[in-house]
Amino acid sequence: MQKKCEHIETLGLLTKEESLATVRHNIIPNTLVLESLKPFPGYHGENLPSDTNPEAVYFITSKRFSTDIIFRTSKKIQNYIHYALDAIPGKIAIHNDKYHCIRIRNLESYETLPDLQRCFIDEGISFMKSKNIDAPCLISLQKPFIIKRLVDKIFSDLENENTYYLEIPREISWSLFKKITSVIINNIDNSNFDAAKAYIYYKGITDFIRIYTRNPSLKRLEDILERYNTEIKKYI
Repeated sequence: MQKKCEHIETLGLLTKEESLATVRHNIIPNTLVLESLKPFPGYHGENLPSDTNPEAVYFITSKRFSTDIIFRTSKKIQNYIHYALDAIPGKIAIHNDKYHCIRIRNLESYETLPDLQRCFIDEGISFMKSKNIDAPCLISLQKPFIIKRLVDKIFSDLENENTYYLEIPREISWSLFKKITSVIINNIDNSNFDAAKAYIYYKGITDFIRIYTRNPSLKRLEDILERYNTEIKKYI
């Protein structure tokens, strides 16, 4: 019998698709900052992030800065700001263009953006010049995961409410993930959830489907996992 652990703390990668648009106010002039227009596009209901404060913004950097530089710089900045900084590195693909970014979450208001940009600039992080963007984007984020096992192959996120991870047996491409998710959404009674891809470094690499939905029963999560596994097996 597999030993159940209380929780796992590790690093990994989350890949999702969202629409992003250029932020035009409350930023340092001629820098590129994007914001998420709808953070969980597959989910429709209560408990979505507020429209009055930015749920997620993306500082687009002038070049790739390594993961450790972004994390170390964020740790330095945390020492001289008064709110908890949630900043992680990532990549954004928009059509054929690729951008490197720092994803910022849970800011108190848009007014804090220019001061936070200056903090990064003071630490040697440079930003891309502004351009007009309003499009669906494929976003890959290198992030810490703190998750708790509910039952075998099903985990809950200990930092982000309404967020769950379903362990799948193998890596799947983004195109296959979208195809399988579409099939499931169109053939399940309750399709009100947002799905993304993820993996974590745990006993090698473990692959997941990230699910965002409000207060799901364990049976519902098990049903979604079973459907993903059934569809994935068709392509093995």
